[in-house]
Amino acid sequence: MSDRLPGSVLFCCTMNSVRSPIAEGILKALYPKQVFVDSAGVRKQPVDPLAVEVMDEIGLDIS
Repeated sequence: MSDRLPGSVLFCCTMNSVRSPIAEGILKALYPKQVFVDSAGVRKQPVDPLAVEVMDEIGLDIS
């Protein structure tokens, strides 16, 4: 496996309210300065409060 990281990553899902924000938050925590990370969705929705709570349990703020 290569040690090279991508320059940027975009996570996409339908609403951008659960999966993409969680994935974005985790990757940003793992590589805060090495990789540009963002998430997007087809329809704009606020981040689901359950996703915020789940990430809070592992010490990451995606609110």
